[in-house]
Amino acid sequence: MSNYYKNPLETTITIPNVEIVEGISYYNIKVTCYHNIEWTVSRRYRDFHDLHEKLINYSISRDLLPKKKVIGNTNMKFIEQRREDLQKYLQTIAHMMQKHMPLEFVEFLDFHKYDVIFVLQHLALDIFTNGEKYLIENDKKWSFTILELHAISTRLRLPCSQQELQDSKFDFSHILDFCSNLNSLTVIPTRKACELKDEFLHELVSPIGTSNILASTLNFELSPFTNVKILEFKGIVPMNVDSNARIRENCEIFIVNFTRAQNIQNILNPESIHNNSVTDEIWQKVHTVNFSYNDIWQLDKALNLVPKVENLTLDGNRLRTISNLRHLHKLNYLSLNNNLIEDLSNWFVELGNVQTLNLAGNKISSLKGLSRLRSIKSLDLSCNMIEKLDEIDEVANLPILEILGLNGNPLALEFDYRPKVLARFDDRCNEIILDNEKCSPSEIDKAMVLSALRKSKIG
Repeated sequence: MSNYYKNPLETTITIPNVEIVEGISYYNIKVTCYHNIEWTVSRRYRDFHDLHEKLINYSISRDLLPKKKVIGNTNMKFIEQRREDLQKYLQTIAHMMQKHMPLEFVEFLDFHKYDVIFVLQHLALDIFTNGEKYLIENDKKWSFTILELHAISTRLRLPCSQQELQDSKFDFSHILDFCSNLNSLTVIPTRKACELKDEFLHELVSPIGTSNILASTLNFELSPFTNVKILEFKGIVPMNVDSNARIRENCEIFIVNFTRAQNIQNILNPESIHNNSVTDEIWQKVHTVNFSYNDIWQLDKALNLVPKVENLTLDGNRLRTISNLRHLHKLNYLSLNNNLIEDLSNWFVELGNVQTLNLAGNKISSLKGLSRLRSIKSLDLSCNMIEKLDEIDEVANLPILEILGLNGNPLALEFDYRPKVLARFDDRCNEIILDNEKCSPSEIDKAMVLSALRKSKIG
Protein backbone atom coordinates (compact mmCIF):
# COMPACT_ATOMS: atom_id res chain seq x y z
CA MET A 1 0.00 0.00 0.00
CA SER A 2 0.92 3.62 -0.37
CA ASN A 3 2.11 5.53 2.69
CA TYR A 4 2.15 9.13 1.49
CA TYR A 5 3.22 10.91 4.66
CA LYS A 6 6.17 8.57 5.11
CA ASN A 7 7.64 9.55 1.72
CA PRO A 8 5.71 12.56 0.30
CA LEU A 9 8.56 13.64 -1.97
CA GLU A 10 8.48 10.30 -3.79
CA THR A 11 4.85 10.75 -4.81
CA THR A 12 4.23 11.92 -8.37
CA ILE A 13 0.95 12.97 -9.97
CA THR A 14 0.68 13.01 -13.75
CA ILE A 15 -1.97 13.00 -16.46
CA PRO A 16 -0.44 10.76 -19.11
CA ASN A 17 -3.42 10.72 -21.48
CA VAL A 18 -6.96 11.83 -22.24
CA GLU A 19 -9.91 9.74 -23.38
CA ILE A 20 -12.86 11.21 -25.25
CA VAL A 21 -16.13 9.39 -24.62
CA GLU A 22 -19.29 10.67 -26.33
CA GLY A 23 -17.72 14.06 -26.80
CA ILE A 24 -16.56 14.38 -23.18
CA SER A 25 -12.86 14.53 -22.32
CA TYR A 26 -11.76 12.33 -19.42
CA TYR A 27 -8.32 13.06 -17.99
CA ASN A 28 -6.61 9.90 -16.76
CA ILE A 29 -4.62 10.79 -13.66
CA LYS A 30 -1.79 8.53 -12.52
CA VAL A 31 -0.59 8.61 -8.91
CA THR A 32 2.75 6.91 -8.22
CA CYS A 33 4.05 6.50 -4.66
CA TYR A 34 6.94 5.00 -2.74
CA HIS A 35 7.84 1.41 -3.73
CA ASN A 36 6.15 1.97 -7.10
CA ILE A 37 2.63 1.68 -5.74
CA GLU A 38 0.39 3.33 -8.32
CA TRP A 39 -3.21 3.79 -9.37
CA THR A 40 -5.24 5.76 -11.89
CA VAL A 41 -8.24 8.07 -11.59
CA SER A 42 -10.38 9.32 -14.45
CA ARG A 43 -11.87 12.83 -14.10
CA ARG A 44 -13.57 15.29 -16.43
CA TYR A 45 -13.04 19.04 -16.31
CA ARG A 46 -16.28 19.53 -14.35
CA ASP A 47 -14.80 17.38 -11.56
CA PHE A 48 -11.72 19.60 -11.45
CA HIS A 49 -13.95 22.67 -11.28
CA ASP A 50 -16.01 21.23 -8.39
CA LEU A 51 -12.82 20.33 -6.54
CA HIS A 52 -11.39 23.80 -7.02
CA GLU A 53 -14.51 25.46 -5.62
CA LYS A 54 -13.94 23.50 -2.42
CA LEU A 55 -10.20 24.15 -2.30
CA ILE A 56 -10.76 27.90 -2.42
CA ASN A 57 -11.82 27.54 1.23
CA TYR A 58 -8.24 26.43 1.94
CA SER A 59 -6.80 29.70 0.57
CA ILE A 60 -6.12 28.33 -2.89
CA SER A 61 -6.19 31.06 -5.54
CA ARG A 62 -9.32 31.03 -7.69
CA ASP A 63 -7.16 31.71 -10.76
CA LEU A 64 -5.04 28.59 -10.30
CA LEU A 65 -7.43 26.32 -12.22
CA PRO A 66 -7.29 26.62 -16.04
CA LYS A 67 -10.34 28.45 -17.36
CA LYS A 68 -13.31 26.62 -18.85
CA LYS A 69 -13.69 26.81 -22.63
CA VAL A 70 -17.03 26.20 -24.32
CA ILE A 71 -16.16 26.62 -28.01
CA GLY A 72 -13.40 24.45 -29.45
CA ASN A 73 -13.02 22.33 -26.33
CA THR A 74 -12.78 19.14 -28.40
CA ASN A 75 -9.88 20.40 -30.49
CA MET A 76 -6.97 18.00 -29.95
CA LYS A 77 -4.43 20.77 -29.62
CA PHE A 78 -6.57 22.42 -26.96
CA ILE A 79 -7.13 19.11 -25.15
CA GLU A 80 -3.39 18.45 -25.04
CA GLN A 81 -2.73 21.92 -23.62
CA ARG A 82 -5.55 21.44 -21.12
CA ARG A 83 -4.00 18.11 -20.07
CA GLU A 84 -0.67 19.80 -19.36
CA ASP A 85 -2.34 22.65 -17.48
CA LEU A 86 -4.45 20.32 -15.31
CA GLN A 87 -1.41 18.19 -14.57
CA LYS A 88 0.47 21.28 -13.43
CA TYR A 89 -2.58 22.30 -11.38
CA LEU A 90 -2.62 19.00 -9.48
CA GLN A 91 1.12 19.05 -8.93
CA THR A 92 0.93 22.61 -7.59
CA ILE A 93 -1.86 21.74 -5.15
CA ALA A 94 0.02 18.63 -3.98
CA HIS A 95 3.17 20.69 -3.38
CA MET A 96 1.32 23.48 -1.57
CA MET A 97 -0.53 21.07 0.70
CA GLN A 98 2.15 18.46 1.09
CA LYS A 99 1.95 18.36 4.89
CA HIS A 100 -1.81 18.51 5.16
CA MET A 101 -3.86 17.44 2.16
CA PRO A 102 -7.55 18.44 2.39
CA LEU A 103 -10.04 15.59 2.43
CA GLU A 104 -11.53 16.81 -0.86
CA PHE A 105 -8.17 16.56 -2.61
CA VAL A 106 -7.49 13.16 -1.04
CA GLU A 107 -10.77 11.76 -2.34
CA PHE A 108 -10.37 13.39 -5.75
CA LEU A 109 -7.15 11.41 -6.23
CA ASP A 110 -8.46 8.24 -4.52
CA PHE A 111 -5.80 8.28 -1.81
CA HIS A 112 -8.56 7.09 0.55
CA LYS A 113 -8.71 3.81 -1.39
CA TYR A 114 -5.02 2.91 -1.54
CA ASP A 115 -2.99 4.83 1.07
CA VAL A 116 -2.56 3.56 4.64
CA ILE A 117 -3.28 6.84 6.44
CA PHE A 118 -6.06 8.03 4.16
CA VAL A 119 -7.80 4.63 4.08
CA LEU A 120 -7.87 4.77 7.87
CA GLN A 121 -9.03 8.39 8.00
CA HIS A 122 -11.89 7.49 5.69
CA LEU A 123 -12.69 4.44 7.83
CA ALA A 124 -12.36 6.37 11.12
CA LEU A 125 -14.76 9.05 9.89
CA ASP A 126 -17.30 6.41 8.84
CA ILE A 127 -17.03 4.66 12.20
CA PHE A 128 -17.19 7.97 14.10
CA THR A 129 -20.44 8.74 12.25
CA ASN A 130 -22.04 5.29 11.99
CA GLY A 131 -20.08 2.91 14.22
CA GLU A 132 -22.73 2.42 16.92
CA LYS A 133 -25.41 1.86 14.30
CA TYR A 134 -23.24 -0.74 12.55
CA LEU A 135 -22.67 -2.63 15.81
CA ILE A 136 -26.36 -2.67 16.71
CA GLU A 137 -27.74 -3.48 13.25
CA ASN A 138 -25.18 -6.21 12.56
CA ASP A 139 -25.18 -7.74 16.05
CA LYS A 140 -21.51 -6.82 16.52
CA LYS A 141 -20.54 -8.64 13.33
CA TRP A 142 -18.40 -6.95 10.67
CA SER A 143 -16.34 -7.68 7.56
CA PHE A 144 -12.97 -6.08 6.88
CA THR A 145 -11.03 -6.31 3.64
CA ILE A 146 -7.42 -7.47 3.62
CA LEU A 147 -6.37 -3.97 2.55
CA GLU A 148 -8.18 -2.38 5.52
CA LEU A 149 -6.59 -4.81 7.97
CA HIS A 150 -3.16 -4.26 6.43
CA ALA A 151 -3.64 -0.52 6.90
CA ILE A 152 -4.71 -1.00 10.53
CA SER A 153 -1.74 -3.28 11.20
CA THR A 154 0.68 -0.79 9.64
CA ARG A 155 -0.81 2.13 11.56
CA LEU A 156 -0.27 0.33 14.87
CA ARG A 157 3.45 0.91 14.34
CA LEU A 158 3.15 4.58 13.32
CA PRO A 159 2.70 7.84 15.28
CA CYS A 160 -0.49 9.93 15.05
CA SER A 161 -0.93 11.77 11.77
CA GLN A 162 -1.34 15.55 11.69
CA GLN A 163 -4.93 15.15 10.51
CA GLU A 164 -5.81 13.06 13.58
CA LEU A 165 -4.29 15.63 15.92
CA GLN A 166 -6.24 18.46 14.31
CA ASP A 167 -9.62 16.75 13.96
CA SER A 168 -10.81 14.05 16.36
CA LYS A 169 -13.24 12.64 13.75
CA PHE A 170 -10.25 11.03 12.06
CA ASP A 171 -8.77 9.58 15.25
CA PHE A 172 -7.44 6.03 14.86
CA SER A 173 -8.87 5.19 18.28
CA HIS A 174 -12.38 5.08 16.75
CA ILE A 175 -11.29 2.11 14.65
CA LEU A 176 -9.61 0.36 17.58
CA ASP A 177 -12.71 0.82 19.77
CA PHE A 178 -14.92 -0.55 17.01
CA CYS A 179 -12.65 -3.58 16.54
CA SER A 180 -12.58 -4.34 20.26
CA ASN A 181 -16.40 -4.33 20.38
CA LEU A 182 -16.87 -6.91 17.65
CA ASN A 183 -17.98 -10.45 18.50
CA SER A 184 -17.76 -11.72 14.93
CA LEU A 185 -15.11 -10.87 12.33
CA THR A 186 -14.98 -11.83 8.65
CA VAL A 187 -11.91 -11.13 6.50
CA ILE A 188 -12.42 -10.91 2.73
CA PRO A 189 -10.16 -9.99 -0.23
CA THR A 190 -12.26 -7.01 -1.42
CA ARG A 191 -15.81 -5.67 -1.15
CA LYS A 192 -16.82 -7.29 -4.42
CA ALA A 193 -19.57 -9.85 -3.86
CA CYS A 194 -18.25 -13.41 -4.27
CA GLU A 195 -19.81 -16.82 -3.70
CA LEU A 196 -17.56 -19.38 -5.37
CA LYS A 197 -13.98 -20.32 -4.54
CA ASP A 198 -12.68 -19.26 -7.96
CA GLU A 199 -14.30 -15.85 -7.52
CA PHE A 200 -12.64 -15.29 -4.15
CA LEU A 201 -9.24 -16.42 -5.43
CA HIS A 202 -9.57 -14.21 -8.50
CA GLU A 203 -10.14 -11.20 -6.25
CA LEU A 204 -7.18 -12.23 -4.14
CA VAL A 205 -4.68 -12.18 -7.01
CA SER A 206 -6.20 -9.36 -9.09
CA PRO A 207 -5.16 -5.71 -8.69
CA ILE A 208 -7.36 -3.83 -6.24
CA GLY A 209 -9.40 -1.24 -8.10
CA THR A 210 -7.22 0.65 -10.57
CA SER A 211 -4.06 0.12 -8.51
CA ASN A 212 -1.25 -2.40 -8.81
CA ILE A 213 -1.82 -3.55 -5.22
CA LEU A 214 -2.55 -7.28 -4.78
CA ALA A 215 -4.47 -8.43 -1.71
CA SER A 216 -2.46 -11.67 -1.79
CA THR A 217 0.73 -9.75 -0.91
CA LEU A 218 -0.63 -7.87 2.11
CA ASN A 219 0.10 -9.14 5.63
CA PHE A 220 -2.06 -8.22 8.59
CA GLU A 221 -2.50 -8.95 12.28
CA LEU A 222 -5.60 -9.36 14.43
CA SER A 223 -4.44 -7.94 17.77
CA PRO A 224 -7.13 -5.17 17.90
CA PHE A 225 -9.92 -7.79 17.93
CA THR A 226 -9.85 -8.70 21.60
CA ASN A 227 -13.44 -9.97 21.98
CA VAL A 228 -14.09 -11.85 18.76
CA LYS A 229 -15.79 -15.21 19.29
CA ILE A 230 -16.46 -16.01 15.62
CA LEU A 231 -13.55 -15.64 13.19
CA GLU A 232 -14.08 -16.20 9.47
CA PHE A 233 -11.54 -16.02 6.64
CA LYS A 234 -12.84 -16.11 3.06
CA GLY A 235 -10.43 -16.32 0.15
CA ILE A 236 -7.33 -15.07 1.95
CA VAL A 237 -3.76 -16.34 2.33
CA PRO A 238 -3.70 -17.75 5.90
CA MET A 239 0.08 -17.49 6.03
CA ASN A 240 -0.24 -13.71 5.62
CA VAL A 241 -1.75 -13.46 9.10
CA ASP A 242 1.15 -12.22 11.21
CA SER A 243 -0.39 -12.92 14.60
CA ASN A 244 -3.44 -14.77 15.89
CA ALA A 245 -2.28 -14.68 19.51
CA ARG A 246 -4.84 -12.24 20.94
CA ILE A 247 -7.80 -13.59 19.04
CA ARG A 248 -7.06 -17.16 20.17
CA GLU A 249 -7.99 -16.25 23.72
CA ASN A 250 -11.72 -15.85 23.02
CA CYS A 251 -12.41 -17.42 19.63
CA GLU A 252 -15.05 -20.18 19.76
CA ILE A 253 -15.91 -20.67 16.08
CA PHE A 254 -13.19 -20.62 13.43
CA ILE A 255 -14.12 -20.68 9.72
CA VAL A 256 -11.63 -20.68 6.84
CA ASN A 257 -13.07 -21.17 3.35
CA PHE A 258 -11.95 -20.70 -0.26
CA THR A 259 -8.18 -20.65 0.26
CA ARG A 260 -5.20 -22.57 -1.13
CA ALA A 261 -4.24 -23.93 2.29
CA GLN A 262 -3.01 -27.53 1.93
CA ASN A 263 -2.82 -28.55 5.57
CA ILE A 264 -4.10 -27.59 9.01
CA GLN A 265 -0.78 -26.11 10.10
CA ASN A 266 -1.10 -23.40 7.43
CA ILE A 267 -4.34 -22.27 9.03
CA LEU A 268 -4.09 -22.83 12.78
CA ASN A 269 -0.50 -21.80 13.36
CA PRO A 270 0.86 -19.82 10.38
CA GLU A 271 3.24 -17.88 12.67
CA SER A 272 5.45 -20.96 12.91
CA ILE A 273 6.09 -20.64 9.18
CA HIS A 274 7.12 -16.99 9.50
CA ASN A 275 9.23 -17.36 12.64
CA ASN A 276 10.38 -21.00 12.50
CA SER A 277 8.68 -21.26 15.87
CA VAL A 278 8.30 -24.58 17.61
CA THR A 279 5.87 -23.14 20.13
CA ASP A 280 2.37 -24.33 19.40
CA GLU A 281 -0.40 -21.91 20.34
CA ILE A 282 -3.58 -23.59 21.56
CA TRP A 283 -7.02 -22.31 20.55
CA GLN A 284 -8.44 -23.05 23.98
CA LYS A 285 -12.11 -22.15 23.42
CA VAL A 286 -12.72 -23.25 19.84
CA HIS A 287 -15.56 -25.78 19.67
CA THR A 288 -16.51 -25.42 15.99
CA VAL A 289 -14.13 -25.52 13.03
CA ASN A 290 -15.10 -25.19 9.37
CA PHE A 291 -12.20 -25.48 6.92
CA SER A 292 -14.28 -26.27 3.83
CA TYR A 293 -13.39 -25.58 0.20
CA ASN A 294 -9.65 -25.28 0.58
CA ASP A 295 -6.94 -27.55 -0.86
CA ILE A 296 -6.34 -29.59 2.29
CA TRP A 297 -4.99 -33.06 1.51
CA GLN A 298 -3.57 -33.91 4.94
CA LEU A 299 -4.87 -33.73 8.51
CA ASP A 300 -1.63 -33.00 10.35
CA LYS A 301 -0.77 -32.75 14.04
CA ALA A 302 -1.80 -29.09 14.14
CA LEU A 303 -5.32 -30.39 14.88
CA ASN A 304 -4.06 -30.79 18.43
CA LEU A 305 -4.21 -26.98 18.63
CA VAL A 306 -8.02 -27.20 18.87
CA PRO A 307 -8.32 -29.82 21.65
CA LYS A 308 -11.91 -28.89 22.55
CA VAL A 309 -13.36 -29.00 19.06
CA GLU A 310 -16.77 -30.67 18.88
CA ASN A 311 -17.79 -29.90 15.30
CA LEU A 312 -15.30 -30.28 12.45
CA THR A 313 -16.28 -29.58 8.83
CA LEU A 314 -13.80 -30.23 6.02
CA ASP A 315 -16.07 -30.39 2.97
CA GLY A 316 -14.74 -29.78 -0.52
CA ASN A 317 -11.06 -30.49 0.08
CA ARG A 318 -8.65 -33.14 -1.30
CA LEU A 319 -8.63 -35.63 1.55
CA ARG A 320 -8.26 -39.34 0.83
CA THR A 321 -8.12 -40.47 4.45
CA ILE A 322 -8.14 -39.10 7.99
CA SER A 323 -5.46 -38.86 10.67
CA ASN A 324 -4.61 -37.06 13.91
CA LEU A 325 -8.22 -37.05 15.12
CA ARG A 326 -7.89 -39.61 17.92
CA HIS A 327 -6.84 -36.99 20.49
CA LEU A 328 -9.92 -34.84 19.84
CA HIS A 329 -11.94 -36.47 22.59
CA LYS A 330 -14.87 -34.05 22.34
CA LEU A 331 -15.33 -34.44 18.58
CA ASN A 332 -18.89 -35.61 17.87
CA TYR A 333 -19.60 -34.10 14.43
CA LEU A 334 -17.36 -34.70 11.39
CA SER A 335 -18.25 -33.67 7.85
CA LEU A 336 -16.04 -34.74 4.93
CA ASN A 337 -18.42 -34.25 2.03
CA ASN A 338 -16.99 -33.90 -1.48
CA ASN A 339 -13.45 -35.10 -0.88
CA LEU A 340 -11.54 -37.99 -2.54
CA ILE A 341 -12.17 -40.68 0.07
CA GLU A 342 -12.31 -44.33 -1.02
CA ASP A 343 -11.06 -46.45 1.87
CA LEU A 344 -12.72 -46.41 5.32
CA SER A 345 -10.79 -49.27 6.91
CA ASN A 346 -9.27 -48.52 10.33
CA TRP A 347 -11.27 -45.31 10.72
CA PHE A 348 -12.46 -46.57 14.10
CA VAL A 349 -8.94 -45.89 15.41
CA GLU A 350 -9.40 -42.16 14.74
CA LEU A 351 -13.09 -41.69 15.50
CA GLY A 352 -13.90 -42.69 19.03
CA ASN A 353 -16.92 -40.56 19.95
CA VAL A 354 -18.22 -39.16 16.67
CA GLN A 355 -22.01 -39.28 16.47
CA THR A 356 -22.55 -37.60 13.10
CA LEU A 357 -20.40 -38.56 10.11
CA ASN A 358 -21.00 -37.01 6.69
CA LEU A 359 -19.23 -38.64 3.74
CA ALA A 360 -21.43 -37.61 0.82
CA GLY A 361 -19.90 -37.03 -2.59
CA ASN A 362 -16.77 -39.16 -2.22
CA LYS A 363 -15.60 -42.32 -4.05
CA ILE A 364 -16.66 -44.90 -1.49
CA SER A 365 -17.70 -48.33 -2.74
CA SER A 366 -16.96 -50.41 0.37
CA LEU A 367 -18.17 -49.72 3.91
CA LYS A 368 -15.63 -52.02 5.49
CA GLY A 369 -14.32 -50.39 8.64
CA LEU A 370 -17.53 -48.64 9.69
CA SER A 371 -18.84 -51.58 11.72
CA ARG A 372 -16.74 -50.54 14.71
CA LEU A 373 -17.94 -46.92 14.84
CA ARG A 374 -20.46 -47.78 17.51
CA SER A 375 -21.16 -44.20 18.58
CA ILE A 376 -22.56 -43.16 15.17
CA LYS A 377 -26.16 -41.87 15.18
CA SER A 378 -26.20 -40.21 11.76
CA LEU A 379 -24.30 -41.40 8.68
CA ASP A 380 -24.51 -39.73 5.27
CA LEU A 381 -23.07 -41.82 2.43
CA SER A 382 -25.10 -40.31 -0.39
CA CYS A 383 -23.62 -39.73 -3.86
CA ASN A 384 -20.87 -42.33 -3.57
CA MET A 385 -20.20 -45.54 -5.53
CA ILE A 386 -21.90 -48.16 -3.35
CA GLU A 387 -23.39 -50.92 -5.51
CA LYS A 388 -23.72 -54.04 -3.35
CA LEU A 389 -26.51 -54.47 -0.85
CA ASP A 390 -24.23 -56.58 1.35
CA GLU A 391 -22.21 -53.44 2.14
CA ILE A 392 -25.11 -52.31 4.34
CA ASP A 393 -24.29 -55.14 6.75
CA GLU A 394 -21.22 -53.12 7.81
CA VAL A 395 -23.48 -50.47 9.37
CA ALA A 396 -26.65 -52.45 10.10
CA ASN A 397 -25.44 -53.52 13.55
CA LEU A 398 -24.38 -50.07 14.73
CA PRO A 399 -26.45 -49.95 17.93
CA ILE A 400 -27.60 -46.31 17.91
CA LEU A 401 -27.61 -45.50 14.18
CA GLU A 402 -30.84 -43.67 13.36
CA ILE A 403 -30.20 -41.64 10.21
CA LEU A 404 -28.69 -43.11 7.03
CA GLY A 405 -28.20 -41.41 3.66
CA LEU A 406 -27.63 -43.58 0.57
CA ASN A 407 -29.38 -41.76 -2.27
CA GLY A 408 -27.19 -41.02 -5.29
CA ASN A 409 -25.43 -44.41 -5.11
CA PRO A 410 -25.87 -47.12 -7.78
CA LEU A 411 -27.52 -49.21 -5.05
CA ALA A 412 -30.36 -46.68 -4.78
CA LEU A 413 -31.43 -47.48 -8.35
CA GLU A 414 -32.37 -51.08 -7.47
CA PHE A 415 -36.02 -52.13 -7.43
CA ASP A 416 -37.41 -52.00 -3.86
CA TYR A 417 -34.17 -50.38 -2.74
CA ARG A 418 -35.62 -48.95 0.47
CA PRO A 419 -37.19 -52.16 1.86
CA LYS A 420 -34.08 -54.12 0.89
CA VAL A 421 -31.82 -51.74 2.81
CA LEU A 422 -34.17 -51.55 5.79
CA ALA A 423 -34.36 -55.36 5.91
CA ARG A 424 -30.67 -55.46 6.84
CA PHE A 425 -31.56 -53.75 10.12
CA ASP A 426 -33.95 -56.58 11.05
CA ASP A 427 -36.10 -55.61 14.06
CA ARG A 428 -34.67 -52.08 14.10
CA CYS A 429 -35.87 -51.22 10.59
CA ASN A 430 -38.70 -49.04 11.90
CA GLU A 431 -36.17 -46.90 13.78
CA ILE A 432 -34.17 -45.94 10.69
CA ILE A 433 -34.65 -42.69 8.78
CA LEU A 434 -33.40 -43.49 5.27
CA ASP A 435 -32.58 -40.65 2.87
CA ASN A 436 -34.35 -38.14 5.11
CA GLU A 437 -37.61 -40.13 5.04
CA LYS A 438 -39.22 -42.15 7.78
CA CYS A 439 -40.22 -45.67 6.84
CA SER A 440 -43.81 -46.14 5.74
CA PRO A 441 -45.85 -49.04 7.21
CA SER A 442 -45.76 -50.87 3.86
CA GLU A 443 -41.96 -50.49 3.68
CA ILE A 444 -41.61 -51.86 7.20
CA ASP A 445 -43.86 -54.83 6.39
CA LYS A 446 -41.89 -55.61 3.24
CA ALA A 447 -38.57 -55.15 5.06
CA MET A 448 -39.63 -57.58 7.81
CA VAL A 449 -40.61 -60.19 5.21
CA LEU A 450 -37.27 -59.78 3.40
CA SER A 451 -35.44 -59.99 6.72
CA ALA A 452 -37.21 -63.22 7.64
CA LEU A 453 -36.47 -64.78 4.25
CA ARG A 454 -32.82 -63.80 4.53
CA LYS A 455 -32.52 -65.30 8.02
CA SER A 456 -34.12 -68.54 6.85
CA LYS A 457 -31.61 -68.82 4.01
CA ILE A 458 -28.71 -68.13 6.33
CA GLY A 459 -30.09 -70.57 8.88
